[in-house]
Amino acid sequence: KKSLCYWGLSDYSVLNKLHTDFIDLDKKLSVNAMDFETISECLINNGVVDSTRKANITAMYAIQWFHGHTFDTKKKQVQTHRARLRKIGIDIAQKCNISKFSPVVVKQTREIKVSECIIPQWYIKPSHLRVA
Repeated sequence: KKSLCYWGLSDYSVLNKLHTDFIDLDKKLSVNAMDFETISECLINNGVVDSTRKANITAMYAIQWFHGHTFDTKKKQVQTHRARLRKIGIDIAQKCNISKFSPVVVKQTREIKVSECIIPQWYIKPSHLRVA
């Protein structure tokens, strides 16, 4: 197609724009690094619970609630986990609103600055790869 099938005998100038756009792609994109926090980590970091086991069990209640499970709020166990989750803004007694709830929270976002990588002084470039 477009006489690009013969190596060395073709006019590859058609591909120059595409190649340049690909090389310059990093200039168009902004890259961010994000730190995520699960419900379990949020419970521990906010001091709601003191062990990973308690945090995971309470987080499972939130995940079940997210999937549409309804709980008997008269049970002491449900009341305990509901109280823990309410401290981080989740109420399992109410119907789950998917647009407001996320099982993972973005804790922090940082922009990554792209810069040129300078070759160290001790590095010796290979001499056998030069074009004649």
